Amino acid sequence: VETDLFSLELGKFCLDIAKLIFAGIILANIMRSDYDAIAIIIIAIIAFVLLSFLGLYRIAHSKHK
Repeated sequence: VETDLFSLELGKFCLDIAKLIFAGIILANIMRSDYDAIAIIIIAIIAFVLLSFLGLYRIAHSKHK
């Protein structure tokens, strides 16, 4: 039972981190900071997608709903 709760909370945590990465991309583009835009956006999108899928997978497969 605790493992299911941990899995659910880990899924929520991954989704929260994915949302923060997405917000960071938007803020960085608004601020127009000096950085390698293409590389950062690609890395951020990959991280966003992976964390989103991991979070949704963990939530969907936890029995503690």
